[in-house]
Amino acid sequence: MLGIVGIISRLDKEQAIKTAEEIGRFLEERKIKVVYERSLGNILGRMGDRLEDKDLDLAIVLGGDGTILRAVHILRRGIPILAINFGTVGFLADVSPENAMKALQRILDGSFTREDCFMLSNNLGLPDALNEIRIGTVIPSQMVRLGISIDSTPVAFDRVDAVLVATTTGASGYTMSAGGSIIDPRLRAMVIVPVCPLSSNFKSYVIPWDSEVSVKVEGPSEFVTIVDGQFSKKLKAPEEVIIRRSKDKVTFLRVEQGFYERLKRRLSVSSLEFME
Repeated sequence: MLGIVGIISRLDKEQAIKTAEEIGRFLEERKIKVVYERSLGNILGRMGDRLEDKDLDLAIVLGGDGTILRAVHILRRGIPILAINFGTVGFLADVSPENAMKALQRILDGSFTREDCFMLSNNLGLPDALNEIRIGTVIPSQMVRLGISIDSTPVAFDRVDAVLVATTTGASGYTMSAGGSIIDPRLRAMVIVPVCPLSSNFKSYVIPWDSEVSVKVEGPSEFVTIVDGQFSKKLKAPEEVIIRRSKDKVTFLRVEQGFYERLKRRLSVSSLEFME
């Protein structure tokens, strides 16, 4: 039984905001307390709040992958997420806007599955990553010189634009675009993918999820580490970035599409959509 539900929405799409309001009314009619993210509440003329401080039974997120990742990093760990797709791709979301209310009723009826997604930690004090950690140059025209070790065994040394270390969740995003493998999330694995390596010998690696990945950056003097495209930290070489599986996870409630259905949607996005 849901006691308190938080709602987060992208704010640049009128239909997303309207659907968020409809969901709020639907829940309140069923005596469920609704807390809107502060910026959304201001738009709706409702009392908004900092969801970072709330112990919610469920968070409903309306948006694309960027909004969903933002919500992941706002919410306390352990709060399940129902994601409604208002993005171009929205790979992390399985609910279409027209089925939002139907999906919500299924959640209330207990007719859903839970998808637990592991995260990656780092030694830099940056937040854990749901998708990937990118280590690369600050200036696009430069290359960074780095070495990769897996469980203390060196496996690659090269000049690259960047290297990506991703979860199975992130393997269908940035790393796939960079030439990495698609990985079924039921596998306990992470993937290492070089971005534009100078040598053809530096290939992507799919490794067990309990591995430790070391990225030793030798130069140039400054490089940047980025988590989920949301958080970044500039560092000076030489420096070592250690990446491991985090003890934390993110849980999505799924009611419509499984992984391969969402993957087909991801792969079928036409470049024409970005030209409209």
